[in-house]
Amino acid sequence: MYESNKAEHLPGKYRVSVVVNEKKMESRTLEFKAATEAQRAKMGESLVPCLSRVQLEDMGVRIDSFPALKMAPPEACVAFDDIIPQAASHFDFADQTLIMSFPQAAMKQTARGTVPESQWDEGVNALLVDYNFSGSNASYDAHDSETSYNSDSYYLNLRSGMNLGHGGYVTIAPGRETTVTTHGITLAHP
Repeated sequence: MYESNKAEHLPGKYRVSVVVNEKKMESRTLEFKAATEAQRAKMGESLVPCLSRVQLEDMGVRIDSFPALKMAPPEACVAFDDIIPQAASHFDFADQTLIMSFPQAAMKQTARGTVPESQWDEGVNALLVDYNFSGSNASYDAHDSETSYNSDSYYLNLRSGMNLGHGGYVTIAPGRETTVTTHGITLAHP
């Protein structure tokens, strides 16, 4: 029970910035509960976050490594700091920031900048066309003989694609044309 004569913050929902292992995540509205006496003694906090298994997983915690988390109801508040050894949290009320730390072994390994699947979308329906064209000309004329050589070479790379609904299709169609002329004879290779 909350006693109003204490200089503590009220339990409830707060819009907070979330920092996990020194990495800033998106801001979110989280529920905070009054800390128990044991939590006050352990963490020195008057409010503790009420986080569900789903929220912890969204923050990058490897839920499958902890049977108690895996078996918890998806939206129930879990005592993650008791379940995950060395996990801790600190709520900076003045800055409205929840700072959490977990051992690396408890975290999913993802590349920096990876967008969580929950934020993926299908994109927009679109047709794409891209090209790269290059060409060259080489000629050789020997003044002392009737030997001459002239070569034109062109390279065209077309790339087209389509994004519709859940999937996309991209095709790369390279094309090359080489023309060689020697003594008035033209050879072509499409």
